[in-house]
Amino acid sequence: MNQLVAVGLLGERQRRVARADRILSRLTGRIPRVSLEERRGVRVRGGDMLLLASGEYGDVDLSGLANSGFVTIAAAPGARPHFTSLDLSRASHFVLRGITVTAGRAPPERRQLVSVYAPGEARADNIVLDDLDIGSTLAIAATPQNAFVARAPDGIVLAGDCLTLTGAEVHDAMTAVEIYRARQVLIADNTFRDFAIDGIQYSGRSIVICDNIVIDQWPTSSLLHPDCMQGTGSDEAAFGPVLITGNVCIRSIGLRAARPGGHVYDGGWQGIVIFDGHWSGVMVRCNLVLPAAGHGIALYGVDDALIEGNVVLGLNGGPASWIAALPAKNGRQSTNVVIRKNQAMAFLNAVKSAQAPFETMIDALGVNREDSEILAMLRGELSGVSVAEGNVWQTAQVARPPLGFDERFEWTTGVQSKIPRDVPEARQIHPLPEACKVKTDAG
Repeated sequence: MNQLVAVGLLGERQRRVARADRILSRLTGRIPRVSLEERRGVRVRGGDMLLLASGEYGDVDLSGLANSGFVTIAAAPGARPHFTSLDLSRASHFVLRGITVTAGRAPPERRQLVSVYAPGEARADNIVLDDLDIGSTLAIAATPQNAFVARAPDGIVLAGDCLTLTGAEVHDAMTAVEIYRARQVLIADNTFRDFAIDGIQYSGRSIVICDNIVIDQWPTSSLLHPDCMQGTGSDEAAFGPVLITGNVCIRSIGLRAARPGGHVYDGGWQGIVIFDGHWSGVMVRCNLVLPAAGHGIALYGVDDALIEGNVVLGLNGGPASWIAALPAKNGRQSTNVVIRKNQAMAFLNAVKSAQAPFETMIDALGVNREDSEILAMLRGELSGVSVAEGNVWQTAQVARPPLGFDERFEWTTGVQSKIPRDVPEARQIHPLPEACKVKTDAG
């Protein structure tokens, strides 16, 4: 594969950054200049397909190659070619399908096995990754924590425009997928399993994350808090819209819990969260979230958001998990947020306009009284959020708790969220609301 690139047979144009300019960019932070050069003698052009036989292809470098139409590089029928890494930084118009990308370590100077990233003007664009198997050859279940953190790579980073990841399995990685300040991204029908930190980190504009399975996070010695999906960013630039729908987040399924070291609650694992940045146009709809921490769905300082039709339950024996829309860490209030038709073990925004005393509400919500940040938020202003109709408060108590007369909620008592053996069982015992079975234009 690399020989085709080296002799100029693959890639119509080459995006280049001079070495001196790259070094200067690192020193000054200035965006590097990019040149675009025609490649003579090209044989594989836009619209062509290159089929690969099974075999070892090593580190495959397609960085900087740009085509006028999609070039498809795919496994031949019955084949499964193997790469040890894949670099699509600054690349344009490629489809990669049916390929395995696994190695013990990431390549030098990079954390990810698959990279679709480069700073500067020549962002990657129009990249489709389908039916890939991406992961470390270090099994997280069988590797000591410190050794895994020291050696294991991240799975994939996506930074660019018009990027798609579908039908992939990403496993045995630190973070499975990072979407970094990208635009027009689709992450759909993937499985992310056996990872150490986050299933999906995301930032950017026009992002759709739908119908993915994110399961089996393992505790490590990393100091970063683990999440199913975490939105990141800063207040310098607004991100969004983002649609997160139809996903399954389970910290530990029964099969993982039965394996050596498969403890369910050690280290905690949060659900679908946005703690940082300024986000607008956030829709979190029809997701099944079974974390091992209080934050099941938590959005901080977001504008124009809808949290609807989700099921959020802490696993049996673990902490209660809640839904919340709270102010940003700098105090900026959320605006125009609607929470409706969800099922959860608690709704933090219920503390406002509640008939029960504040201290009673805190106990009922299951908030850690040593968490001064959460307590300060709940005591302070909580504006811009509507707790609307159809939310169901699910409690393990047999009798309705003292705040059970709150007419803003329906109540289900005696709920026990057992550890599901697998995803189908989880969906069976924790079905989503009927409305989630009807696809809308937005989801």
